[in-house]
Amino acid sequence: MPEHSRRTVTASAPRKKRWLEDPEPPIALRAWSTSIGNQEHELDLGQTTYVCGAHPDCAIVIDDPQISSRHALLERRGGVDRAPMLRVRDTDSKNGIRLRGERLASFDVTAGQPFELGRSVTVLPMSEAMRVARRRLFNVYGSGTPELPLDQLLIESLGNGNLLVLGAPGGGHQELALAVHAVSPRRTVPPELPAEVPIDPAEQHALVERAARSTLFLSLPDKLRALRTAFVDDLMSVKHEIRVIAHAPTLAVARRVLGAEVVGRMRHVLLRPLRTRLEELPEIFNQLLAARASTLRMEHLSAEHQAALRRYPWPNDVDELAEVASCVAAVAPSPTQIVPVREAAHALNLGRTALYDNLRKVGLAQFWESLDAAQSLDAAQPRRS
Repeated sequence: MPEHSRRTVTASAPRKKRWLEDPEPPIALRAWSTSIGNQEHELDLGQTTYVCGAHPDCAIVIDDPQISSRHALLERRGGVDRAPMLRVRDTDSKNGIRLRGERLASFDVTAGQPFELGRSVTVLPMSEAMRVARRRLFNVYGSGTPELPLDQLLIESLGNGNLLVLGAPGGGHQELALAVHAVSPRRTVPPELPAEVPIDPAEQHALVERAARSTLFLSLPDKLRALRTAFVDDLMSVKHEIRVIAHAPTLAVARRVLGAEVVGRMRHVLLRPLRTRLEELPEIFNQLLAARASTLRMEHLSAEHQAALRRYPWPNDVDELAEVASCVAAVAPSPTQIVPVREAAHALNLGRTALYDNLRKVGLAQFWESLDAAQSLDAAQPRRS
């Protein structure tokens, strides 16, 4: 008999707060190891069991050296419809299954609770909200850093910890905060997103009251003075149950504004500029287009236009790419459909000249002419007065 426990355990969930929604059903698995890279596997909600292993006939195929041909059985539990729990059973595999490093015969997990197959493959059950949040996080965070990979950031998003996001303006910091909030225990209360941190004590108190039991996004620009200690202590107090996500251009600025001790207790998230991760640009661009209901993709553009997007330095980072994607999606809802530029500009609340300029600066002027679509009646350059 293998030397591991035969008892079935349930992974402990974070301490339930009064704002926490019921668990959502896992609809996908994210699996990663040095051998397989990072994969996503669908979990059909119409099924109740899934065989996981290296054999190609398995419902979930993970071809890692540590994985047996039929390594584990996953069963939906906790209800007939949209069951929120998965029971993971070892099917006499060579290297076993593990929960928090302990080898067990079976255990129960919900979306957001990772487990291991063998000693090499980490598996994360994902809800629909988590999958959407992961795509949004990828757009601004990419695959992450060795210190904090993307999926680890997603797992931490499910908790309550305060985050300090470091990086230059334009990097999608508010989008990251919204993605984190969307899967956090505080997601039932709208987040607080002030344009700037108030200086008046009465306004600071009102901000704390509005953000109670929710997420507060703070932008800490370089010129912002140190905040009152009483205000910072109030923000971080457990009595208000506020999750603070702060953005600062540098660690030095964050320490000056919030205080070194407070910053030291926050999880640091470093956003890399888009120009340093251009290998991810096609996937980001395609996801931004999909989010804007366009079926056009970067690969539909001509080679010349694709090269132009890769050459452009993106001085305003991901926010600028999102603006360009909005213009592209408005002009081309699909590879075979072109909207007259006047109509596209009106839909975006832009002038024709502004829309053309947004496309021209990144090298996409007249990009629609290379598409397999009827030519726009408004394809001529706008007249300049």
